[in-house]
Amino acid sequence: MGREGAAGAQIQAGRVRAMRAGLSERVTFARADAMDLPQPSESFDAVWAIESFAHFSDRPAAIREVWRVLRPGGGSSWRTATRLRLSRRRSSACSAPRSPSPGSPSRLRATPT
Repeated sequence: MGREGAAGAQIQAGRVRAMRAGLSERVTFARADAMDLPQPSESFDAVWAIESFAHFSDRPAAIREVWRVLRPGGGSSWRTATRLRLSRRRSSACSAPRSPSPGSPSRLRATPT
């Protein structure tokens, strides 16, 4: 699989699918540290994590990073092995880059799937 391993294969598969769907000019795929994302603040319309949240070494930091990179009105979805999906729309009320409790239950909606 090369130096990037499974992550590199997933990124390449995403790029191929985006190209086939005619979206390669609108989406990018990259490997990054979820607790310290290299992207600028408010740079994404949507963020999702599938089967990865349980593996983050610092979950509060990962949540802070998601809120930081989401644009106001952007959405996030977290899917875990428990099949519980947490999703949230970022509102202007939580537009502070380092909100004190971005993952608090009052800000997340749990949806069993």
